[in-house]
Amino acid sequence: MFLILIIVGPIYFIVGALLFQFPPKKINSLYGYRTNQSMKNQKVWDYAQKKSAKEMMKVGLTMGLFSTLDLIFVIPEIWGVIGGLAMLIVLSVGLLLKVERNLRMNFKEEI
Repeated sequence: MFLILIIVGPIYFIVGALLFQFPPKKINSLYGYRTNQSMKNQKVWDYAQKKSAKEMMKVGLTMGLFSTLDLIFVIPEIWGVIGGLAMLIVLSVGLLLKVERNLRMNFKEEI
């Protein structure tokens, strides 16, 4: 059913853990959490990298937990695919919105 989540969940968690341990030191266009708000200055950038990495790990764990629903319930394959994709989209957009809101709250003068 939620095969998508069982694959993508650990990827989100591992990438989040790596970005938390080894965040990009300087603002760049190659990797890290890169949005207009996060790239305003170095202080905002550093905060955004840690915050987004933590949120990415949480999303990865959430995806992993939802992927176990397939073990509990019998769900038709098409609904599993639709549910997995919907969950992936909702959690990914939620991650972005949560981090952006957090940046606006913590850096009102700088953003």
